Amino acid sequence: MDNYEEGERRSPTDPRDPAFEIPDEIVYDLKKPFSRVAGGGEIITRLSFRPPTIGEMKKVAQRTTKDGEAAAAVLMMTLLSNDKLTEPDVERINFIDFQLCAERLQPFLELPAPTKKKS
Repeated sequence: MDNYEEGERRSPTDPRDPAFEIPDEIVYDLKKPFSRVAGGGEIITRLSFRPPTIGEMKKVAQRTTKDGEAAAAVLMMTLLSNDKLTEPDVERINFIDFQLCAERLQPFLELPAPTKKKS
């Protein structure tokens, strides 16, 4: 257990806090825009992602087992993209932008360790 009574207030950024709301999307402004592979030269300057479902994370886990973490990360970004990115599109993203997107997605992917109850 995490040493909190049910319904007790926690940090507003703690997903366990009853007041915490899962964001509908996470938006990231690219440092290095890129052109879509099949988008008639459309330049992408901002990416938007939504929270994953269990089914999507299952697909990502299967891709990790089959093809490794890098391939799974590309798949995850395509599955969660509100911009309907394809795998070739994601492969055009600057690696630093890719890492920053992954960092922004982290709250969707893993709960932080529970905070200790204040005495």
